[in-house]
Amino acid sequence: MSRIKKYHQQGHKVALQELTKHKKSVILLRKLYSEVFGIEDHTIEALENYLRDKSGFANAQLSADTLDLKKQYNLVLELSDTINLDNYTQKGEVKKEVLEALEKEFTIFYTNEEVRALDAIDAVVKQMNELNRYDMQSIHFNTIANKFQYREQMANSQKQFSRLK
Repeated sequence: MSRIKKYHQQGHKVALQELTKHKKSVILLRKLYSEVFGIEDHTIEALENYLRDKSGFANAQLSADTLDLKKQYNLVLELSDTINLDNYTQKGEVKKEVLEALEKEFTIFYTNEEVRALDAIDAVVKQMNELNRYDMQSIHFNTIANKFQYREQMANSQKQFSRLK
């Protein structure tokens, strides 16, 4: 199981809104392909091939104009710029796998190396918390030696002083 380092909630929310706002356009685009043009494959390439075959012209734009479908063809082109039908169900809902991929896109996970370091730190902290207060306070970081050191004399002094109170 991966541990989450950071989750960019606002970015995810904005991207999700961008996907979900196209529901009506997705339904319209599917209807254009299926009902107006009568093709099963909902891609621009399939539509252009259909128009060329139907009219006999090599240019899809000219073919659509000849068949009096220019307005519908241009609408398909416009909607296809912003909508990928593979991301949506027939009812215009965003597919589950797309939602999962979107969430992963805005989630940063710890690397295996970072997880090992965090586990080691957790173990050290747990052991530190098992020490008495005076021993914990006597552990300091020595910047010259670049390591932690235990000052036994300081710990003993603190223990003696606490007994006097």
